[in-house]
Amino acid sequence: MARRNSILVSKTLYQIGVLTLITSILWTAITVMQAISQAPNKVEVGSKILEPINVSMDKEIIEMLSNRKKVDVGNIPQPTTEPVIASGSANATSSATIKVSGE
Repeated sequence: MARRNSILVSKTLYQIGVLTLITSILWTAITVMQAISQAPNKVEVGSKILEPINVSMDKEIIEMLSNRKKVDVGNIPQPTTEPVIASGSANATSSATIKVSGE
């Protein structure tokens, strides 16, 4: 009896595999046919975008970049591992505690 069940299971798996293969082939074929039959979308691009790009180095922009403000990395506060307490409890000592207005 066990042999018969294993044959039925194998036959069922084979049928499911064949149906899945047929479905995927049909799905792919329909998608390809839809892509071929549809006209490509026409995209309108403004004339400003189509103008050639100036590839020469602009000395004024380079000067602006060299004179920009520098960020001192040493002044950035480091994150703490302490939890931030949002309630107005008396034991909250963190400077990052959220204060609720109206309390």
